Amino acid sequence: MKTTAQLILLLLALALVSASVDAFAQPRNLSQGRGLGIGLQGPCVISIRYWMDDKLGLEGNFLFLTDQICLSGRLLFRLGDTSNFDLYGSLGGWYLNAPYDQGLRAFALAGMELSISPNFALNLEFGEWLGTDRRYELMVSSGIHFYFLK
Repeated sequence: MKTTAQLILLLLALALVSASVDAFAQPRNLSQGRGLGIGLQGPCVISIRYWMDDKLGLEGNFLFLTDQICLSGRLLFRLGDTSNFDLYGSLGGWYLNAPYDQGLRAFALAGMELSISPNFALNLEFGEWLGTDRRYELMVSSGIHFYFLK
């Protein structure tokens, strides 16, 4: 069992290195032509992103557990675009029903996405949300997405 896990990790590492070498060797824009993306993203873990074109996208996040419901939706605006690094802004809302917190929040954030290959990207986001108690709080989120090309 241990050797199987090691083999899987080795294959994953080789795939990432291969994709990275390809990403930095090619002068093309790696985020161009993306459509649907699935992955992991805060605040709710499961993420579905869809870039309608090279400037505008939608994202939905969700998580359903026995004692927790988390739903989030947002509009994405690509503000800067290089060959493997993009900047974007986002406006959205988040609903949480959990034992430790409940409520609806609106948020605005700025994000950066690093494309490892045309299909694979990592992102980091910073922003603020407004809670039901009318208090602004810092929001930090990160994610990883696998994109299908149009």
